[in-house]
Amino acid sequence: MEEQTLSVVLEALRKGQCIAILDSKSKEAENDLFFLVASFSPLSLKTLKTKARMELYIFVAHEVIYTFSFPFIGEKYPILQRMGNKKKQMCQSSCSVGFLFDHKSLKIGVSNVERIFTCHRLVKLWQKVVNLKNEVDRKKIARLFAKFHTPSHIFLCTKNASGLQVWNGHIELSMVLAKLVGIVPILDGDDFGALPPEVAKVWALGKNIPFLIGLDIINVFQGGART
Repeated sequence: MEEQTLSVVLEALRKGQCIAILDSKSKEAENDLFFLVASFSPLSLKTLKTKARMELYIFVAHEVIYTFSFPFIGEKYPILQRMGNKKKQMCQSSCSVGFLFDHKSLKIGVSNVERIFTCHRLVKLWQKVVNLKNEVDRKKIARLFAKFHTPSHIFLCTKNASGLQVWNGHIELSMVLAKLVGIVPILDGDDFGALPPEVAKVWALGKNIPFLIGLDIINVFQGGART
């Protein structure tokens, strides 16, 4: 890879460290910071608060969405469908952004500790139900209802069902890395903003944050890159 070797990026994720992904100039041209939810910590959240914009999202693979029947934010109500962002082929309300949620046991859900707790509990629930091969889907969904509620404080975002074959946004790009690491396909992400690739790379490497551009990950997905 030109920007950063794949092995360094994957090792950073395994260790619970932050990575940065710039999608491409033809997409949002934005830089997002990512952590694995399974290793998300108060220090991780502090990093997102101080180095990004604190627009906290949980990015999940399509199989997680399918298992729990998570809806998109503009899926049910006509007014939300009509208000959905359709500029520059963006379709967040109908193809990526879901609802806001928290764990039911929390008092408010907005503090650092509470947000981390919600993130960890979603991972634990997924780890539990993914191995229940004989349990019908409605029972898996009931497990979700029993533990989480909405509306609340953390946005859920989902990978396109066809992944990089049809769309190479931050969610799809990050899920390729999650699968390569071999962990639960759930990550925390935050928008750092739109920077030119050269500036984004200098900023990330100056903070010891492994940096990738979307094309690097697409090459890995297509088998065109070497670690």
